[in-house]
Amino acid sequence: MLQIEHVTKKYKNFTALTDVNLELENGVYGLLAPNGAGKTTLMKMITTLLFPTEGQIRYNGEDIHRLDGAYREKIGYLPQDFGYYRDYTPEEYLRYIGILKGMPRQRLTESIDRVLELTGLSGEAKKKMKKFSGGMVQRVGIAQALLDSPQILVLDEPTAGLDPGERMRFRKILANLSKDRLVLISTHIVSDVEFIANHIIMIRDRRIYCNDTVENICGKLAGQVFETAIPAEALPRWEERYRVVSQRQEGENMAVRFISRMERAADWRPCQPGLEDVFLSTYQEGQGKEWNDVGN
Repeated sequence: MLQIEHVTKKYKNFTALTDVNLELENGVYGLLAPNGAGKTTLMKMITTLLFPTEGQIRYNGEDIHRLDGAYREKIGYLPQDFGYYRDYTPEEYLRYIGILKGMPRQRLTESIDRVLELTGLSGEAKKKMKKFSGGMVQRVGIAQALLDSPQILVLDEPTAGLDPGERMRFRKILANLSKDRLVLISTHIVSDVEFIANHIIMIRDRRIYCNDTVENICGKLAGQVFETAIPAEALPRWEERYRVVSQRQEGENMAVRFISRMERAADWRPCQPGLEDVFLSTYQEGQGKEWNDVGN
C-alpha cells in the first residue's frame, strides 16, 4: 500500500499541491486534471524525484526516502518527456535502462523480450529509433516503464501521440497488469481511464477534489445530463444558463449536451452521465448561472 499523508509541495511563493491524503492499493488509479493542476508534481514525489515540503509518503508503512533504492526498484516510471538516444534501437535502449536499474543479465534479456511483445515492438526491436513516429517512440517509453515487472507503475500522459489502435492496445496492457500491482496513470484523455480505472482521483484548486469509483463519481450527475437541439444563434444564451459539455452542428440547429439541476423540459433527452461529463463540468469556468458544483 502507498500512503500519502498531508503532503504539500511549495516552490518559493507558489504552492503546487496542498494537504494531499491518499491510500493507494493494487489496481488502476486514473489521475485526472487539466494541465498545470499538479498531476506531474504528485507523480514526481511518488517516484522520489521531488521531496514534499510537508507531509510524508509511505510504502507498506515505511517512509519511501528511508527505503531509498529498495523502494525505487519497485517503480516503473514514464515521464511526459522521457530521454532517449535517437541512434539506439528499442532493444539497445531497453538494455541500457535495465543496466542502469542493476538488473541481472538473464533477467534483463527475458524482460526485454516480454515488454517488446507487450507493446507490439518485437518486429521493430533492431531498428533505429530516429526513424520512429512519435507514437512508436512513446511505446518504447511504455516498454521501459514495464521492465522488471515493477510493483508500482507511474505513467504521466502515457498515451500522448498514440493513435486509437495503439491506445486500445495500451489499455489492454494496463488491464492485465493491474491485477497484482499499483498503476497510477495521469491523463486528460478521459476515455483512457474510464473503462479500466478502479478509482478516479481528481485534483482541483491544488487539492484532492475527489477519489472514488467511476460509477460513484458519475452518479453525482444522475438525472442532470441532457441533450436537445436548439437554434445555433441560441447557443450563447444557453451557455449562460446551463453547463454545456459538448455541442455539434445538426443542419441549422445545434445538438447540445448539457447539465441542468433546476429545470426539465419535454424535449430534453435524459443521458447517462459519463466521466467526460464530470471532467468537463468540473473544470469549465464561468458557465451556467444555475451551476454550483458537481455533487453539491
